[in-house]
Amino acid sequence: MVLGVDEEIEAASGCSIDQTSAIFRQIDNEMNLDLFNRMNLTFLEDDKIRLVQLPELTQAFRVGIIHANSTFLDNTLGVLSELRTRWQVPFEKSWAFKRVKSLESS
Repeated sequence: MVLGVDEEIEAASGCSIDQTSAIFRQIDNEMNLDLFNRMNLTFLEDDKIRLVQLPELTQAFRVGIIHANSTFLDNTLGVLSELRTRWQVPFEKSWAFKRVKSLESS
């Protein structure tokens, strides 16, 4: 789910952000999605979403569950223009890949 606000037209107020968050949390709970778990990393493989927990990322890479050229979905982006241009990137060009490489060298 993506929600964007054109702040040139109307600024997002604290109340509107809180209400939207409450709606997203309700959907998350009703559908048992775990959308707010920041430890969940997502990859696109064969038109399907693959979920990898952050603590398991290095192992998933080592055993070939994900690859350097796997499509990483960067859900940390907070600006719509970044989402349009940087949401789907090769894993090897992501912040998460840098984490794997730093753990492998230590």
